[in-house]
Amino acid sequence: MNKEQFLARLEQRLGELPNRERQDILYDYQEHFQAGLEEGKTEQEVIVALGSPESIAREQLLLYGIEGSHTTSSQVHPQRSGLQKTLLTIGLIFLNLIFVLAPFVAAFAIYLSLWIISVAFIISPFLALIGEIISEDPFMWFEFFAGVALSGIGIFLFHGMKKISPACGRLVSRYVKANKAIIKGGSKHV
Repeated sequence: MNKEQFLARLEQRLGELPNRERQDILYDYQEHFQAGLEEGKTEQEVIVALGSPESIAREQLLLYGIEGSHTTSSQVHPQRSGLQKTLLTIGLIFLNLIFVLAPFVAAFAIYLSLWIISVAFIISPFLALIGEIISEDPFMWFEFFAGVALSGIGIFLFHGMKKISPACGRLVSRYVKANKAIIKGGSKHV
């Protein structure tokens, strides 16, 4: 089997996933091949290191909460007992609280701040005009043009945030799905 055959089989096995997620996964594995080839490995060596397309697809489908019609989770991993799931859940909660919560809250605060800043910048010329109407001072052209400049920056920031938002949502969704997959039965590709 070569790289093209490997990727074709993987794509076929990932058929139950939405197209965007399937393409993201295929792109990741194309990068694995490229990195391996740059290190001087053959395609066969990269394929051996990655494993079979079927096992990768099975793991990815479980990660996304999809159990294929030909594969059940009990075929991939033995079912965990209630006590194991409880202990694993408690461990994941502590792990998430200690290592993930603070960076997540900080990243979310930055994300939310950028949205607020973009909207504030966009409406800044209107706020400058309202301020000039309310105030009895003479009209300040500098404030108005500074507001217009900030509005332009706000529009660029707003469009950038619109592009980033779906990726952020997918990242959080994947992390939650990975935690669920670990609790259900584990995953070596998580």
